[in-house]
Amino acid sequence: MLMYRRASLIAFRLGFGVTTLVAILVQALRSHTAGVFIPANFFSYFTNLSNIFAAIVLIISALRLLARRRPTASDDLIRGAATLYMAVTGVVYAALLSGEDVGLLLGWVNVLLHYLMPIAVIVDWLYQPPGSMLRAKQLPVWFIFPLGYLLYSLIRGPIAHWYPYESSSVPTSQSTCDSSSSIAW
Repeated sequence: MLMYRRASLIAFRLGFGVTTLVAILVQALRSHTAGVFIPANFFSYFTNLSNIFAAIVLIISALRLLARRRPTASDDLIRGAATLYMAVTGVVYAALLSGEDVGLLLGWVNVLLHYLMPIAVIVDWLYQPPGSMLRAKQLPVWFIFPLGYLLYSLIRGPIAHWYPYESSSVPTSQSTCDSSSSIAW
């Protein structure tokens, strides 16, 4: 039974990790083929960044499990960060962005990145909880990326005249902004 559980977890992690990286690559190629691929913009979406990070974490976790290596406290901290970022991706998309036009985003890629991966990463965390005791003083590390991303987006947006999420643009005299979305991103 234990071997079946281990094999299932390895397959689950590799399956979601590899599929997610392939989906992001397919989406990048589709954007490139359509002549709208701008790498700086493509990699300025929290969704893409958090999914790439989570996919890499899942793949590395699967390979460590395959090698029968127990997760370290650092592994647990990194998995926790990936879980938080994917939870944010899923919740923010469902609450604020699900009705928005996704343009060239392929339907299956949209479902995978915004719905399935957030659920998969949370299920993975619950199925194999951290083996080490995460301390409250360690958890602020999880917020470095989301806060850095927010700062990056707010600085880059006016310079590039482009924001990854329309509702994250800084309000001007002619526009308004959904402040909850700006805070989330």
